[in-house]
Amino acid sequence: YGRWFVFVFSFFLFFFVFFFLFFFLFFFFLFFFFFSFKMFFLLLFLFFPEPPVSGVEEPRDVLDGGRTSRSEFPCSAAGRPKPTVHVDAVRCGSRSGLAPPQTHLVIL
Repeated sequence: YGRWFVFVFSFFLFFFVFFFLFFFLFFFFLFFFFFSFKMFFLLLFLFFPEPPVSGVEEPRDVLDGGRTSRSEFPCSAAGRPKPTVHVDAVRCGSRSGLAPPQTHLVIL
């Protein structure tokens, strides 16, 4: 009884540990090597979405030296320039000033 128990227990322990370890690592590396950038950003923005950007933000004194205000260059609620006003895209982008807040949807 003792030898059969040890044999069966060790066999199933060995089988399940290596089986699940192999498949976990296999699908993990498959996921990150074949779907790396697209799925990574998809999950990133799915679980950590960007905070909503309001239509009125503080002037970007760092970018334009304080020469512009929101009244001169109004932005739409989505953070994009209104069609009637010519605005540099940087002034109506996200808080980093590099891109509009909806840029990550292009990855989808």
